[in-house]
Amino acid sequence: MVELLAAFDTNLVLCARNEVLMLNLVADLKLPAERYLIIKADFAEQLNFHEIIQQILSKFSKIDILINNAGIAQKSLVQETNELVERRVMEVNYFATVNFTKALLPHFIERKQGHLVAISSILGELGLPKVAPYCASKHAINGYYNSLRYDVEQHNIHVSIVSPGFIQTEITKKSLTGSGGTHNTDSMAQEKGMDVTACARGILKNLAKEKRQSYVGGLETLMPKFAFFFPKFFHFLMKKMHKI
Repeated sequence: MVELLAAFDTNLVLCARNEVLMLNLVADLKLPAERYLIIKADFAEQLNFHEIIQQILSKFSKIDILINNAGIAQKSLVQETNELVERRVMEVNYFATVNFTKALLPHFIERKQGHLVAISSILGELGLPKVAPYCASKHAINGYYNSLRYDVEQHNIHVSIVSPGFIQTEITKKSLTGSGGTHNTDSMAQEKGMDVTACARGILKNLAKEKRQSYVGGLETLMPKFAFFFPKFFHFLMKKMHKI
């Protein structure tokens, strides 16, 4: 998304853990210093998002859109997953998004405009084996953002939920195990998923239309509807596919 947005006359704020990767990215894109801001932050920690907002405003004076894209996954049976893993997943996927959003709201309300975006997942609408904390975090963010929309629309603030399917990222490979280790194994669905650039294009296209809810991916994006209309059959298929 950063690469695609850089092609336009946009100011970009990159906020992630790896400062070197962010610096290399803006260098590859040949972005002038006045067009970008890099903030090193780990969303698993309880950050002071108000300070981050002020840091951004001190350079760019205004913020138009917040895309909450930080995410972490987990791969383990519920009975094998400790509480620290569950809390870390919720901290990154839910609380960081909520707290960043709330810190920015006064600025958007004052300006009477803004766009809040949560990158969720199709698993925010259904449950699958061995990913209960991840599914719970995405269900939570869907519920929060759908409620948030009512609270802020009077201020001309747009709220969007984007639910990707299987995308060719390392999120499954870097999933946490039940004890907090790294899963280190990719899934076939992830490997054969949508290309990341195609995904980014789809997301930005939908955001430009200010869609409230959008899906990006392949046929798997139909899974929530399939599970809703054929719950028993869907349950049977998931047990077979995951060999349970």
